[in-house]
Amino acid sequence: MLALYHVSLSLPETIEFSMLKVLKLTDVKFSDYNQVDRLISSCPLLEDLSIHLFMKRDDNNTHIIISAANLKKLFLIITTNGVIEVQICCRNLCSIRYLGSPPDIHPEVLPFLSSAKIQYNPYSINLASSVYIRRTSKILKSLQNVATLQLDWVCIEFLNRDRDLLSHLPTSCCSLRELFVGIWPTKNQVQVVLILLGSYSNLQDLSISFYPIQNDFIDMLDDMLSNEGFWWQSQEISGEGAVKNLKTVKVNLFSGSDVEFELVRYLLGNANDLVSMTISYTKELHEDAARQLSVSQKVLEFTKASPYVEISLS
Repeated sequence: MLALYHVSLSLPETIEFSMLKVLKLTDVKFSDYNQVDRLISSCPLLEDLSIHLFMKRDDNNTHIIISAANLKKLFLIITTNGVIEVQICCRNLCSIRYLGSPPDIHPEVLPFLSSAKIQYNPYSINLASSVYIRRTSKILKSLQNVATLQLDWVCIEFLNRDRDLLSHLPTSCCSLRELFVGIWPTKNQVQVVLILLGSYSNLQDLSISFYPIQNDFIDMLDDMLSNEGFWWQSQEISGEGAVKNLKTVKVNLFSGSDVEFELVRYLLGNANDLVSMTISYTKELHEDAARQLSVSQKVLEFTKASPYVEISLS
């Protein structure tokens, strides 16, 4: 294993790590970010790659390519206020955890991933947002054998703005067992989640975290995508049977809005095999004892499809 932390790096003309299988780079400053690809290419047996890059907006090179024939596990975080174009082409990849600009992932990579955790940096979005929407939908549709999937609120908002969303979703992904989503408490984002659930018939564990609505990000996308519509939202969405195999549900940062209540009501009313639902309140709700009691009572009064479900509120 080779691990580098908090260093500046300039590669020599010739470099080779012929036996290296694990490479970890944290806060490494490259003289030329094309050298990231050179470094990876010098490790022909590389199986596990972890990179955390801090990049300035004025970095001249904003194109990073991750290509490694034997790579199985990729952990890639790019922290920047600029726009970094990322290409991933690792055909034996099994697991990816990613935070950065919406990546361009080779279509041969996605069907073989068993674990995918995708987060987008909202400050790394540029005028090519329509491209990012297509990339996000392509990623979702091509994840045919994934068992664990995590998507954040930026991913969900891009899906929300895909006018062909219904045709871009996987018809069925029977392999998915765990789904983690971060969303805004809005009707549109909740509806996207319900549509996603319809594609994952064997889903057992669902975790939903609510985050504050980012109006500045919405305004930015509205300006960039002024001609884009929400065509799919006029379609009839059937959630029947979508959560029939759910066993556990965790809801984090619950504030008691109408949209949040409707999602919890749906899950309790349709998950026939649900064993447990854990709801964690926001700090603000914790500090309002009277409202917290009212919220708890309302949740406990919802119709429950499963006679075995235990509800924990905190």
